[in-house]
Amino acid sequence: MKYSYLILVFGLLFLHSCKNGGSSNDNIAEPEFSNEDELAKLPLDERSKKHAMLKLGIPANEKFSVQIHQAYLNGDNQSDAIITINRLEYAESYNAQSKNFEILKRNGYVGNFNYFMIYDGASNKLSIPVPIPSSAMKELEVDFIYLFSESYATPVITYRIKNSEFKNFYNIADGVMDKVFKMISYNNAGEENEEAFVFEVSKEGAFSGVKDIIVYKGKLENSAEIAKDWFGTKTKISPTKTVDKNWFFDPKRYAYVTPE
Repeated sequence: MKYSYLILVFGLLFLHSCKNGGSSNDNIAEPEFSNEDELAKLPLDERSKKHAMLKLGIPANEKFSVQIHQAYLNGDNQSDAIITINRLEYAESYNAQSKNFEILKRNGYVGNFNYFMIYDGASNKLSIPVPIPSSAMKELEVDFIYLFSESYATPVITYRIKNSEFKNFYNIADGVMDKVFKMISYNNAGEENEEAFVFEVSKEGAFSGVKDIIVYKGKLENSAEIAKDWFGTKTKISPTKTVDKNWFFDPKRYAYVTPE
């Protein structure tokens, strides 16, 4: 299992992982929405920051970033959002007293310092912050694709751990968020065992109404730059014609699976 060392070291939610990609039917649980009337009247950016401070116990003097990524995330025709939180300043101070500080810094302060929240436009509610264990020196990246419907989006959250990058795919339905797929973008940049992958979405699903995901082997074009700067370099991967795996959505497991 390619991910087994990550499970042990970083405690990631990579259950039932395969060489690349995977599906664990990771039900994140029904979001615990807050109902603070005073916060609900604020603009979303200000409200999100105060909500994060309240739920994570962030002191008023801590500097942290909040980014809002708006999209339609369900079928109610109301604009929603994925809101990311990065606590780099706290990560640095938290690790400052460690005798291994330089190593921890080199690794980008791996831990629960990156979070995301869901904003539901129909109910005007925010979920609790959900951690994504990762390197704090790299903020979460959010993209939207269309797997379950053309009318609402599937959030794809990209994060880094040291010199490797990963993607989590989520679906939000009936107030429940599930991680339905995960994959490597690149692994061990600059090392002999470096590898990279890209994904493509099929026009239709082979076994269900949900579109398939095809993962291709790729080439990390800026490997040397990433090896020098793990967290400040943008990812540039070119696809090959070699298919690594085909992934199909299984409604019973509510996750992507592969027959291979």
